[in-house]
Amino acid sequence: MFNHTSMADIMQTTRLLFRSCLLSLLAMAVAPVWAAGQAMTPPMGWSTWYGVRCNYDAGVLHTMADRLRDSGLAKLGYNYLNVDDCWATGRDADGRLVADPKRFPGGMSAVAEQVHARGLKFGIYSSAGTTGCQRDLQQSGQRLPIGSRGYERLDALHFAAMGADLLKLDWCGHYPTQDSRSSFETMRDALAATGRPIMLSICEWGTGKPWLWGKGVGQMWRIAMDTINCWSCTTDWGGIGIVQTFDRLAEVAKYGGPGGWNDPDNLMVGNGVLSLDEERAQMSVYAMAAAPLIIAADLRTIRPESLAILMQREVIGINQDPLGKPGFRVRSDDGDELWVRTLHDGRLAVLMFNRSASARKLRVHWSELALPSTTLIGGKEIWSGELIKPVADGLTRMVQPHGVALFLLTVPQDSKTVRPPI
Repeated sequence: MFNHTSMADIMQTTRLLFRSCLLSLLAMAVAPVWAAGQAMTPPMGWSTWYGVRCNYDAGVLHTMADRLRDSGLAKLGYNYLNVDDCWATGRDADGRLVADPKRFPGGMSAVAEQVHARGLKFGIYSSAGTTGCQRDLQQSGQRLPIGSRGYERLDALHFAAMGADLLKLDWCGHYPTQDSRSSFETMRDALAATGRPIMLSICEWGTGKPWLWGKGVGQMWRIAMDTINCWSCTTDWGGIGIVQTFDRLAEVAKYGGPGGWNDPDNLMVGNGVLSLDEERAQMSVYAMAAAPLIIAADLRTIRPESLAILMQREVIGINQDPLGKPGFRVRSDDGDELWVRTLHDGRLAVLMFNRSASARKLRVHWSELALPSTTLIGGKEIWSGELIKPVADGLTRMVQPHGVALFLLTVPQDSKTVRPPI
């Protein structure tokens, strides 16, 4: 058994169990305190799910942690290494989740220790239902029974004992009558009772409108089903393309803010399917909408141009702006979109987005930003580095198909403040 669940995990879980017996009585009162101060800006990091799927072990995770550190990604804020589905094979005689002994001979606590040693944070995975989401081919296509339903308290203790800093809680294996909000609240309270600050990522796929109740339950919540690694597509099971996630973000933008964020799923930048213009578009919209920046690409093989997009400091600065006020879509007209976001220092981030399949000349009028047309505004276009001298009335730019122009604009202090229409 100790090859499956490490002795350190068991001893630490046992110690936490006694403490949890007392703390669990106060869990509902503890939860707001537990959540205080977490995710004041959108979380950033890397996940196993799209880049390597289930093809990872302790060595792969150590390598990815090295890449986050050595590439400079971690210094820019990408500091979560999140293990998704496929790490566990079942439960032991005491009900604890069992890490695959072949791939993780030291248990997940050993992986977490290595991740922490690199200055990173460690994320783990489970489900609010009775199973995980990945189908196991050695089990005749059935999902392994590793969901946390009925095991929330034990699993929370186990995650705390292994040193987890984040839990992604999926929605597979849930009962038809199972209430999503109460299910995630149960895990929130179990995490709070451990005494360890573990961020909760709600992966409920948007079916129960978690943007209406997610803040105070978790620190991020999925607003739709999984993103398909394509620009524009849909599936019969609900998966959507990248451009469709932009529409979902526009619909729920006002619900995000410090402590809780709309999650459109991972960044597909670097996965080898999108053009560079499309990758810049996804990065830009996520920055404007204050979405979590979780990298999906395999960091061992990512092309340098895509890595540079992920590491664009000023775009990250927009995403991580301490005001924490998500941007909104001002208009969407036949493939011509305009987004605006107010930043803490009074500057405006303005995004021209060409959704069409041909190059277009796009324009922003200052009146669309609730500013007098005579206002002289200057700044910078981030992706090209072009400096813009103060001009009146607006800006015009030729934008490539599926491309963007992203501006940081300085507004004179005596000008009218932008008033979002949402």
